[in-house]
Amino acid sequence: RRSLMAAVLQHAKDTWAERSASDGRIVAPYSKAQPKIIDAMLPRLGLTKDSVFFDLGCGDGRWLVPAAQRYGCRCVGLEVQRQAADDARAASARH
Repeated sequence: RRSLMAAVLQHAKDTWAERSASDGRIVAPYSKAQPKIIDAMLPRLGLTKDSVFFDLGCGDGRWLVPAAQRYGCRCVGLEVQRQAADDARAASARH
């Protein structure tokens, strides 16, 4: 299980590196989803306590934390930007 996650994360990092501009600019900028969008969309996902919710490019975890709180599902976030990943871990630890 961990080796699969490591492989997925490494692939994401490699792809990110390939698609980043040569001058270091981010090609796909980080954009935070608004809480009202998350509140409207989460119920449509059909999550249950038996679900595993994967969020590729999870940013600060703003989808993962409410999904885990509301539905009791297992949540897995992958993020290549270190600060956003740190923020997601901190948000998860607070809840």
